[in-house]
Amino acid sequence: MAEKRDYYEVLDVDRSASEKDLKNAFRKMARKFHPDHSKEKDAETRFKEVQEAYAVLSDSDKRKMYDRYGHNTPGGSPFGPSGFQAADIRWEDLFGGGLEDMLSSVFGFGRRSQSASGSRRGNDLLVRQRVPFAWVVEGGERDFEMDLIEACGVCDGSGAAADSSVLSCETCAGNGRVAQRRSLGGFIQQTVVDCPSCGGKGQIIKSPCSDCSGAGEVQQRRTVRVDVPAGIDSGQRMRLKGRGQPGKDGPSGDLILEFSVESHPWLERDGPDLIFALPLDYTSLVLGTKIEIPFVDGDLLKLDIPKGSRPGETLTVRERGLAQRGGRTMMRGERGDVIVLLKLNVPKRLGREQKRAVQSLRSVFPELEVDDIVKMIREEADDRRRNGSL
Repeated sequence: MAEKRDYYEVLDVDRSASEKDLKNAFRKMARKFHPDHSKEKDAETRFKEVQEAYAVLSDSDKRKMYDRYGHNTPGGSPFGPSGFQAADIRWEDLFGGGLEDMLSSVFGFGRRSQSASGSRRGNDLLVRQRVPFAWVVEGGERDFEMDLIEACGVCDGSGAAADSSVLSCETCAGNGRVAQRRSLGGFIQQTVVDCPSCGGKGQIIKSPCSDCSGAGEVQQRRTVRVDVPAGIDSGQRMRLKGRGQPGKDGPSGDLILEFSVESHPWLERDGPDLIFALPLDYTSLVLGTKIEIPFVDGDLLKLDIPKGSRPGETLTVRERGLAQRGGRTMMRGERGDVIVLLKLNVPKRLGREQKRAVQSLRSVFPELEVDDIVKMIREEADDRRRNGSL
């Protein structure tokens, strides 16, 4: 296992770096190693490393412990037994003036942030959504039906049947957090955790709301309109700000949509390129032909098959594929290509006249001698090696 790098080295800052210096360094290094744009082989690992370094150095308490003990902090990782969990940060989040919001919300993915006053940011909500293949061709606004978590309308999110049934927690004095101490060798480690009596809420509900059973939130079926980016691929995510779990006297979390694109009946995709096999009869390959096929973008795909074409060769139709990953416009040069693989269609059964016609070709195209066959095998091999194909 590789030794962990120094966090200051990861962000390329001095040990005296200010909060502003750290933010600027994080933005710079996150752009450099973002997996969606970086050409570095270890971009994903380095991107996580940058997040972890910033998560420690931007927290004054964690930074003090790191400055004193390095990676050997008493009590183990500051992120708990499971270690640091990388956040889902979009490329777009690293630009513009919204960096502050991104740092406060994205680093809270999968967790709830709590202020000293007891307010909580809601959890982010991850929803996996299937998308028809035709939708990713042009992209655009689409409606999705999904179950979302919303504040209970009966108790207005308090979880209580009446205001009088909400009492301040005596264990934590209404703070929602309590200090815990434990001895580790010659050190005393103090950590602040959610209050076990109130679950970190700072309040005890004596008479819970009958509609939400005291949760303060309910699940509702909603229609959400989403601007689906053209060329989206399975596994890609989109963040909708403030559409996640409601906060407790704080902002709501975000809704994270993870797309799963349905397969097409006869098209395969390789990034933005679309690939399909085109079976042709022998005469069409030898003499050439022109074909028009209804295509997934709604227009005809016009193919000009050159004479003398051979099975296994490919034709390329430029800029009729999908939008480049993340592309929102269809300007020239942003689409991939369509790759057409030529195949020889050999009928499984022949009629009597067809069989006679094929047999008559023997006189025009006699069987090859063994030496000629070996020569052609070598020529085919040389051609494949020149073109870098199998």
